[in-house]
Amino acid sequence: MGRRPMQLSRYGLIAVGPDVLSVSIGGYPMTISYKPEVIADSSGTWTGNALRFGTEQEARDYADELSCRWTAVREFRVIPSEDPVNYRWTGDRAEPLEN
Repeated sequence: MGRRPMQLSRYGLIAVGPDVLSVSIGGYPMTISYKPEVIADSSGTWTGNALRFGTEQEARDYADELSCRWTAVREFRVIPSEDPVNYRWTGDRAEPLEN
């Protein structure tokens, strides 16, 4: 496996790959993913599930599609997460990544 290209961001050094964004802060590696959340009732509480995507756009596309299926969704958002990436968006559904 070859080395991935590195970029400097506000998070530190980032190794960019097709499925995972690896971040090193102070020499300690972290994984950054994107977490979709919805408000689906009158409480105004943001809720999500365990799906974590490698890009903000994948998470946004998943949340957008979810809001079409769940008629109670009032709003959706995507937030960064330190959880590892575990899903990818195929264009019409979320697919789990193989370990």
